[in-house]
Amino acid sequence: MNKEINLDEVVITPAILFAWSAHCRKIVQELGEKGLLNRNTVISEEKAELGPNGVLVIFIFIAGKRVEMAFPQGQWQMPKNN
Repeated sequence: MNKEINLDEVVITPAILFAWSAHCRKIVQELGEKGLLNRNTVISEEKAELGPNGVLVIFIFIAGKRVEMAFPQGQWQMPKNN
C-alpha cells in the first residue's frame, strides 16, 4: 500500500502542475459529455500518495471515479523539515 501524504507539503514543478491540470480538465470534460456531472457532483480535495519506488501519485475523486496521475522522482520534492 502506498503512503498517503498531504499534497500541501510537496513542492512540484510547473510541468507537474500543468500536466495535472490538463489531465483533470480532460476527465471533467469526458464525464460531462457522458452526463455524469451536475451541480451536485462532489469533487474531492487533491491528495497524494508516495509509492515505494519514489513515484508521487496525485489523485482526486470526481463522481466516485478516482482520477490520478503519477510523477517520477526528480519532478517533485518534500521539504527537509517534513
